Amino acid sequence: MKVAVLMGGKSHEREFSLISGKNVCDALESAGHTVLPLDTVPELTQTLLQEKPDVAYNALHGTLGEDGTIQALCDLLNIPLLGCSTNVCRLTWNKSTLKATLNRYYSSIGKDMFAHPIPGICLSEACFKDMGAANALDLFKHAIGCDFPYAVKPAHCGSALGISKANNIEELAKALLLAYSFDKECIIEKWIDGVQLAVAVIGSGEDAYALPPLEIVARGEFYDTQARIQDDLADFYSPARLSSLSKDEAQAN
Repeated sequence: MKVAVLMGGKSHEREFSLISGKNVCDALESAGHTVLPLDTVPELTQTLLQEKPDVAYNALHGTLGEDGTIQALCDLLNIPLLGCSTNVCRLTWNKSTLKATLNRYYSSIGKDMFAHPIPGICLSEACFKDMGAANALDLFKHAIGCDFPYAVKPAHCGSALGISKANNIEELAKALLLAYSFDKECIIEKWIDGVQLAVAVIGSGEDAYALPPLEIVARGEFYDTQARIQDDLADFYSPARLSSLSKDEAQAN
């Protein structure tokens, strides 16, 4: 097949995307496919129209790759693209509204997705920059509904960019500054220690099925950006260890 591998882009995750794209290109070429490595330059659409790839592989990280942008372009050009649909990407790109989206879906089929909701709030950079919310950090405990530690993260980012664990007000102030350097919206919520899993889903609709969960155990405090690009900073177990899943379920209850 002729496969267009879309990579690079203009997000904070450009370098990670280029690494991912190269790995995908190498794997596809070794499997005998014709590969078109493509960055998101102004000539991208024209190149896709001329080359007419059989399928496109989305190796873009963050903005353009995960927010529905590249998905909509491939829809327009009638090029099959691996990954979620345009609408799904748009609905899930904003972490601050994702929970409400999932809740609406599960409520529609009579299930409760978040039996134990995570306390938290989402504040824009304008609250701090233009409205002085930085002077009210001592009120976060009441607004969030729990005490430290907090997880502080950009609302629209991937690869764990801008995520911090804040154990006190001083660390909270620094964590907010870091998060706002990546996004204009920031989520502050209860920090939860749990088991991190990655689950790949193959196919779509009634033909979709999930592969066994991969358990990710960071050697640092959490699975941060550096651990995601440096394999020796994390351990991986596939399938996930039953002892870990049992422990996590007990903590949730």
